[in-house]
Amino acid sequence: MAYSSPYLYFVILYVLVYYVNAFNLYTSPADVGNKSYDFVIVGGGTAGCVLAARLTEDPGVRVLVVEAGGDNHDPDALNTTIPFLAPTLANSAVTWNFTTTPQQELQNRSVAFERGHVLGGSSSVNVLAYQRGSDEVYDRWARVVEDDGWAWKNVRRYYLRNSRIVPPADGHSITGQFIPSAHGNGPVQVSFDNRHDVSNDFVLGAAKMATDTHKFRLDLNAGNFTGTSFLQSSIGSGIRSSSATAYLDPLRIGRENLDVLIGTRATKLISSKTKGKSPSIEGVELGQTKGSACVSVMTKKEVILSAGVIGTPMILQLSGIGPAAQLKQLGISTLVDIPDVGSNLMDQPFAALYWFVNSSQTWDEYLRNTTIEAEDLEEWKTKHQGLLAGASAGSVSYVRLPSNASIFKTVPDPSAGLESAHVEMLYTNGFSRLGLIPFPDKGNFMTVEHVVVSPTSRGSVRLNSSDPFAAPIIDPNYLSSEFDRFAMMAGIRSTFDFLKLPAFKGFIGEPLVDLQLDSGSDATLLGYIRNNTVTVNHGCGTARMSPVGADWGVLDPNLKVKKVNGLRVVDASSIVLIPETHIQAPTYIIAEKAADMIKSDYRLR
Repeated sequence: MAYSSPYLYFVILYVLVYYVNAFNLYTSPADVGNKSYDFVIVGGGTAGCVLAARLTEDPGVRVLVVEAGGDNHDPDALNTTIPFLAPTLANSAVTWNFTTTPQQELQNRSVAFERGHVLGGSSSVNVLAYQRGSDEVYDRWARVVEDDGWAWKNVRRYYLRNSRIVPPADGHSITGQFIPSAHGNGPVQVSFDNRHDVSNDFVLGAAKMATDTHKFRLDLNAGNFTGTSFLQSSIGSGIRSSSATAYLDPLRIGRENLDVLIGTRATKLISSKTKGKSPSIEGVELGQTKGSACVSVMTKKEVILSAGVIGTPMILQLSGIGPAAQLKQLGISTLVDIPDVGSNLMDQPFAALYWFVNSSQTWDEYLRNTTIEAEDLEEWKTKHQGLLAGASAGSVSYVRLPSNASIFKTVPDPSAGLESAHVEMLYTNGFSRLGLIPFPDKGNFMTVEHVVVSPTSRGSVRLNSSDPFAAPIIDPNYLSSEFDRFAMMAGIRSTFDFLKLPAFKGFIGEPLVDLQLDSGSDATLLGYIRNNTVTVNHGCGTARMSPVGADWGVLDPNLKVKKVNGLRVVDASSIVLIPETHIQAPTYIIAEKAADMIKSDYRLR
């Protein structure tokens, strides 16, 4: 049988991956236990793959990446490559399947807290939105950590180094959909809606007539992150573009100074302590299952934790780096007392609402009809086009609360500045099954997903026991602050006002759920929010940066763990204040900057 070009691509890639002597892919810790490495990177996720690629550009440097999940080319990971199926990856083999503690403000519900468990990490399983946030995000980071190196003028080059705009799968012209000068020429491919979704036509048409918070902005990634625009997503040629596909896959040919070990966890950092001096991290213990023998791997220069917002604070605490009192309760000897480890968990709560629409051009029938589903899957397999070649959302709004909003009488504005939003709205051309509302048997829908992007609620990640294979205690404390509840309600009311614009006439019907917004009471709206809020999975901050010498924080501005030597953290846990956007692109920026800092420290090429 003749192979179509996409099938041929995967056949060739399979041969290159498994039969060409490229980077070394291992499945057992025993394969690496007797080797010598300059750097051990714990976590092959969004940041870890970037570091692996950049540090091994110097052929004299040997690097080991340790990933708890599997290979991104394993059969279990196939759906990670299909953009439209991103929301279906929850509770699958490629995610950690964490859940939170019961959340008081969510009617004591526990919610899924998904993180990637595969090469590429969360960049392999997220909903693909590629947005860097406003310039103000990075300028505020620089002020808070007292290091101008984090200001936008100094990190812009890392954003440009990371990604590039490519045509969408359907090949339509994207002239007039973005500002070319605002984008770079990096390995992560970024594109736009490829299906000409009818909902996007109405949303963007209305935005171009709006004069208030929802007004049209051509390119949010040009620096001002308020208004309504085309959604940019990490997709190239109808395939997800992740850190694994963009940074790691090209190294499967000709990067023999890189070893990648999959299916393996870091159980503990190996340290030595000289009297009167700070302890040094010299390696890491690796294991695959509870009770299995651990293998020690030593490093000449650094261990770099890129295990993410959950994994990084867990490994630190398991190694005796964290709040001394809590570690003592678990029988873990304290190496250094850093109370902030695992604290300051920030995440963005998310609530979806649904409207009936007067159109048959939504993708609701795909969800109801297995024949259509099979046809669309075949179209993606043979052409990498059609419904499955795009993200579920194609347009987005970032909205600020009015400056005279009553909440600001008692609560300071938590955003990074006037070009940063408080609430995000994602628009999808059908019923998006991301919340708790069941999918109706009939009807066509537009979903609007509301995200509080400047939350003030703070939570934590703590060990449940000294067992490195035990699930942690994750408490994001969603909607615990008055501001977060106010902002979610204000954002939803803003959407209702936006959908009343004349541009939506004849398209938008009634909402699926009557929130009684005209009753003069917030009770029904707040009840809906508490019953239906989940997370958009943007957790960060559990090993946050702080100024040199500060008595708070976990890292210095160079991402080095305080009070120890030879240990750095490079992932979203390092973020000091949550950016008012999706955290994929900011995490890439952190990783690219970290690679340069490490190269400078050790005079690498």
